[in-house]
Amino acid sequence: MGNNPTLLIVMVVIIGFFFFWSWRGNRKRQAAEAEKSAQLVKGVEVMTNAGIFGTVESVDLENNKVVLETSPGNFLTVHRQAISRIETPAESSVDSASTDAAGTATSASAIDAANAEAHAQAANTADQKPAFGERVDQPKNDE
Repeated sequence: MGNNPTLLIVMVVIIGFFFFWSWRGNRKRQAAEAEKSAQLVKGVEVMTNAGIFGTVESVDLENNKVVLETSPGNFLTVHRQAISRIETPAESSVDSASTDAAGTATSASAIDAANAEAHAQAANTADQKPAFGERVDQPKNDE
């Protein structure tokens, strides 16, 4: 095995790829953490790593503490990194409008109207089918 420059070049490219991949992953994690920290304000519903749901009452950035109200009158202090997920994000600058998968804006009132229509349709078809777990008396054959 003499001096094989092709093998050396391939190994340098592979090592460079791994360094780039790890650097890219760290940047994505840092960006996601920064976005989560920006959304962590009073009134936001969150879930902790332990699966506890609560509403943010206060955030102490200096000590990395978040006070959650888990139920009316019950408060829990957790480390800021213990917040794993933001359930209801902070109010955005868009007034009651969201974007669907196709990229078109739909208003909240249109969504509410569609939900009301779906509930009405479900109520109409509920008379035709038995509810889940409901026993249906079938006619007996007298033979």
